[in-house]
Formats: sequence, structure tokens, C-alpha cells
Amino acid sequence: MTSKEHIPKVSVIMPVYNAAQYLRESIDSILRQTFTDFEFIIINDGSTDESQSIINMYTKQDKRIVALEQKNNGVVNTANRAISLAKGVYIARMDADDVSFPDRLRQEVAILDKQPETILVCSSFEIINEDGEFQYKDIVAPGDDQIKLSLYLRNPIANGSTLIRKSALVEVGLFEEVFAEDFNMWIKLSSLGQFDSTGTVLYRWRMNTSGLTLSNNDLSISKGQEYIASLWKTREPQRITRNAVIETSNHYLGLKSGKAQEFKQVYLTDVSQLAAKLFSNGRKVDGVRQLISLATSSKSGFGAAMRRIRHVIFGHYGKLRRKMITERTPFDTVE
Repeated sequence: MTSKEHIPKVSVIMPVYNAAQYLRESIDSILRQTFTDFEFIIINDGSTDESQSIINMYTKQDKRIVALEQKNNGVVNTANRAISLAKGVYIARMDADDVSFPDRLRQEVAILDKQPETILVCSSFEIINEDGEFQYKDIVAPGDDQIKLSLYLRNPIANGSTLIRKSALVEVGLFEEVFAEDFNMWIKLSSLGQFDSTGTVLYRWRMNTSGLTLSNNDLSISKGQEYIASLWKTREPQRITRNAVIETSNHYLGLKSGKAQEFKQVYLTDVSQLAAKLFSNGRKVDGVRQLISLATSSKSGFGAAMRRIRHVIFGHYGKLRRKMITERTPFDTVE
């Protein structure tokens, strides 16, 4: 009698294309996770460098790796193929030139296990350059409301930092072969269930000048703006009341985290940006009321509102918005 096949809780998927320079570090970061109940699906998408040799070496060392090789078919189609093959309940995305912190999967799995209404969890992340040197960090504050508020302003989620219920991905039709396919997916999923973040930095996203993200930067930014515009057209956000601003700010300050003030600042900055967007989209009364609600919520809320007003008056809003999207950072409060 054969033993019943073990079904892993998580399927980590990694499309690989000419990533030999960084591939060992990326694979090691998954194999060294404190959470171990996963399969690791690595698909070599027609690489012409040493990527396949590196994958072969790791396949011999760890039975959790499922390695496949194919002709070049693009990162989106490759990721979708991996998802279709995945046995896990949860899908973790991993980019072949990035790094996951050892506790990433454990923390993300704990949230999905505890919160059945949550379909996607991500983490805050560091941005590093091609040499692995730290550049800055992007704080993704926890909570469904906060993350979905950010979707009206930018793409707040690093694709490679996510853990998503496979059933949700299948229900919305997997990734589409478009630019900014991750942003497109977050908008689709946002109607299906709740999002959350660990709040902690658990991922390193590499600014690789030879990679897809930066080589198509202008087009990606333009496409991201289209997604934001479509979201405003179909599901415009409601104005956030003064009491809600106070409640959410206090929630972040009440978290047992050294990043409580950072979470609060991200939230207040987003509320101020929401006010400016409401105003620029023709909802001038709502925009003014939003700024008043923010300004009267607290001293720091007043400061965030005043910074936003100065940005608008002096014409800096568009420049700051472009800078924010390009650098993937939620902070525009330092002048």
C-alpha cells in the first residue's frame, strides 16, 4: 500500500529568465524559510545563461523543488503555468532576482490561516540595487481599508512579497498578459476579498536595470495610472470622516510595533492624497471636507493637510506623484 501523497500548504512559484547572477541567493532565501510545508515550483522560461545549471544543482539537493524548463513564453504565462500546476492552498510569488527574509512565509501563512476572509497578504519591503545595497524601504501598513485606499493612489504591493489563496486567483482568471499585470490583479482581487499586510519588512525587491520593471518604466507607470483612473471611474472611494481618521491613527499607534509612527504617517499621507484626488476629479466639496477632517483629527493630521495644500498650491503634486510611482515609496512628506 502506498502512502497518501502529501499536499503542501504553500506553493512557491518562481519564473526564471536569465537570472543566473542572482538566482542562488533567491533560491536559498526560500529553502531557508522557517515555514517548511511548501513545494517550490521553478520554471526556466528559456534562459540562455547558466540559470538551468543552477536550478539542476538545487533540484538534486531539495525534494521540495519542482523544476521545469520551457521555451521562452514570458513571465505572465510562466507564472500562470506554475499556478495551474500548484498543489498548495496558498500561492507565494517569488522573483528570481529578489530575496525573501527567513520568516516571510511563516508570518504570511499565519495571517491567512487566522483570517478566512483575507485572500491576499503581503509585507513591507526593502529596495536594493543591483549590487544588493539598501536604497530605501516601502512600508505597507496592515489592514484591508488602508491597502485598498492606497490602490486609488499607487500600486502599494510588491508582487514577489505576496501570499494569495489559489482559489481566489483561479476565480478572477489568473494574471493577464498586460503591463503592470500585478496592479491589474490587485484591482481584480480587491472586489473578491480582503487584503492584509504583515507590516514587517520581509522581502527585498531588486532594482535591476536590465529587468522588465525598469526597462519598461514609462509604460508601466502609464499603465498604472490607467488602472488608477479606471478604479476611480468604477468604484470611487467614500470620504473618510474625522472620527475614522482618528480611529485608524490610534489603531496604528496601538500596535505593538516600533513602526507604529511610520504606519500612521503612511495613512495620513494617503488621506491627504485622497483629498487632492477628490478635488482634481471634480469632487471639490468632498476634497475640501476631506482635508478639514484630516486637519482637525490631530496635530500630525493638521501637518499632513498643510503639506498637501502647499504641494497643490505650488504645483508640486504631479511631480511628487510621478516620483512616488517611479520610486515605489509612499512617503512624500519630506520637503
